[in-house]
Amino acid sequence: MYAARALRREPVQVTLLDRRNHHLFQPLLYQVASAALSPGDIASPIRWILRRQKNVEVLLADVISVDPARRVVVLRDGEIAYDYVIVATGAAHAYFGHDQWRKWAPGLKTLEDALEMRRRVLLAYERAEREADPVKRAALLTFIVIGGGPTGVELAGALVEISRQSLARDFRHFNPGSARIILLEAGPSLLAAFPDSLRQAAHEDLRRLGVEVRTGTLVTEVRDGCVEIGQDTIDAETILWAAGVAASPVGASLGVPTDRAGRVIVQPDLTIPGHSDVFVIGDLAAMLGPDGKQLPGVAQVAIQMGRHAAKNILRAVEHQPYRPFVYKNLGRGRTSAISAQFGSSRTRAQTNAERGDTSCRRDRADRYGGRLRHHAAAARGGGARVLTAVLSRHPAHRHARDEPGAHRTPRYRGTRRDCCACRRIPRPSAPARNRGGDWTHDAQSSWRMRGDLPRVLGDVGAELSTDAARIEAGL
Repeated sequence: MYAARALRREPVQVTLLDRRNHHLFQPLLYQVASAALSPGDIASPIRWILRRQKNVEVLLADVISVDPARRVVVLRDGEIAYDYVIVATGAAHAYFGHDQWRKWAPGLKTLEDALEMRRRVLLAYERAEREADPVKRAALLTFIVIGGGPTGVELAGALVEISRQSLARDFRHFNPGSARIILLEAGPSLLAAFPDSLRQAAHEDLRRLGVEVRTGTLVTEVRDGCVEIGQDTIDAETILWAAGVAASPVGASLGVPTDRAGRVIVQPDLTIPGHSDVFVIGDLAAMLGPDGKQLPGVAQVAIQMGRHAAKNILRAVEHQPYRPFVYKNLGRGRTSAISAQFGSSRTRAQTNAERGDTSCRRDRADRYGGRLRHHAAAARGGGARVLTAVLSRHPAHRHARDEPGAHRTPRYRGTRRDCCACRRIPRPSAPARNRGGDWTHDAQSSWRMRGDLPRVLGDVGAELSTDAARIEAGL
């Protein structure tokens, strides 16, 4: 997607192939699985996203393989020739040689997976309402999540929210809060890719919420209605898989070396050995960073790879040499950024206290977090408040007061160059600024006139909900 958009003003013809006609924001799939969001909130039609890019055609097709020797992409129902190809087919579920478990423990990679999870979870509560046998009801109200990575942690937290909040008063014959949520992880800790402090905080917060966290627990068998852990068996009618991923089988068709997960080992310029016209990016590519470690499977890596591959194609068209890809680490996401902000702010507050400086009576980090939670709650009420919350998230946009209504008089509004949020928010027109008052309402009106309000507010609301949830969880 980002490679295609990087070529929008270039004299090239782009063909985008996808087995689905929508672009999906995968980090919020668990919200659809837990019935917190509808599928339309996290997906947009590809044709709509690229509707103004005249040099792109979008085709709905299922890619089977890529033949570098013949320079064709093999589809389930035909072939398409290419001059240059960018392969970004991503990853799929990995059941570690036990594909038969897929029937009883669905994974979470597509909208169809999320809807299947939601169906199983909600039907479990409905069946428990009619079940008179306490043993069978206990099995219906036992939910097992296998895998302690980000997806597993988010799913476990969402299941707790469903039982303790969303459905707390909806049933008459049992207490939904009695549901048992079990998170199983074979490794020694949750969130292995995160810093130790965040891993411990996530573990403790899940326990506080009521999740049974079991680390160092290897699942040996998954059957209909139960999970086996060595000699122990847990009866559960709802089993969700979040334990691992494997590269798309399209990578193996290239005929080049791959790693244990099936990812293609690419060259520094993102091409494959022996074929300078084939680029592999995203979760399908295996590449080491400057520190000698494997680049993480996060969105920023894929986005930067896509843009870099597009630039290298343009260089090839102009008969210039390729440039190696250098990943620019933007951090581990908003969670780490917020944690770093909190830590640095508290350090400064402690230093000021030691010096006897009491001018800053409240910790700036606490004000920042509290303001974000306040606006996250207010965002459900209307678009203008969502826009204001995005402005207030950046440290440059400091409010004169913390009480409700203070967001109408920002002390410093900043420019588009200050942060990514500012680039997404148009400045109000001159008449709107002169009138004063809640200028975000005028920004909302101008957005509606441009026809971009539903899309932008959906993206902003999704980011804001994720931020607020992570802050409340102590991450």
